[in-house]
Amino acid sequence: MNHVYFKQPYQKSADTMVESAVREKGQLLICLEENLYHAKGGGQPDDRGEIELCGKRVPVEGLVKRKGSTYVVVRDDPAFDDVGFGEPVRCLVDWPRRYLLMRNHTAAHIAMGEGKCRLIFANSRVPNLPKWTDQLK
Repeated sequence: MNHVYFKQPYQKSADTMVESAVREKGQLLICLEENLYHAKGGGQPDDRGEIELCGKRVPVEGLVKRKGSTYVVVRDDPAFDDVGFGEPVRCLVDWPRRYLLMRNHTAAHIAMGEGKCRLIFANSRVPNLPKWTDQLK
């Protein structure tokens, strides 16, 4: 599985294929070849969006990590009875939600002081910029 969101966090949609699918308690857990959805972790909530599979567009209800793989969780449907390896899938991220989470995540790092080194480094390369970062020490 390739985690697309690490390398291309601004990508809003992707065409990929099913690697595997597992049914569990009325839900279908789908492992994708190219995973566009960010799973919950490190205080960051998981992505939401939609997935087009077998001619149906259904909401992503969440993501589950198991044995080194990330599964996209959707409500099971009779249309998905034959879903398996190689089935084409279109993934659509709920972009307004993801972008808000990205901005909040970055702001939290800055507010907690974790961005201090990066801000100071960036300021040192910009001429005529006031040294307001001296107040962060």
